[in-house]
Amino acid sequence: MNYIQTQDKIVFPCKVDPPNLGHIIQIKRLLRNHKIVILDIYKHSNRFISTDEVPVILKEALTEEEYRRVYYKRHLKSYVENTSECLESYLHVTGNILVFENLRSAGIRVLYLKRYKFYKSEYIRRGAKPCLR
Repeated sequence: MNYIQTQDKIVFPCKVDPPNLGHIIQIKRLLRNHKIVILDIYKHSNRFISTDEVPVILKEALTEEEYRRVYYKRHLKSYVENTSECLESYLHVTGNILVFENLRSAGIRVLYLKRYKFYKSEYIRRGAKPCLR
């Protein structure tokens, strides 16, 4: 991951609704270059799963050492529209272009990570399989 400079902490604002292989891959990649990954979970009203279930699910997918280095924060307003709840002093990383643009326009340090299109949570919520073409 040569696009991220090594730092102690990085914030990953996301829905993880539900957590999927794409989230796990990104978390593992971020942990290679950062001591701590802060999952800043969007706690919206029509979630597929509770935000309390996210750590339980991730504990099954991460090693013990990785799991101890992931912290959790919840925000109630979408970062697409509002950055008032974000941790401004930390570097942020997102795969959502709208969140990326809003954070950047608010003067928050942010990097864009390309999403893994085959692991989108919307496919899981819809019960559909992605087309691999």
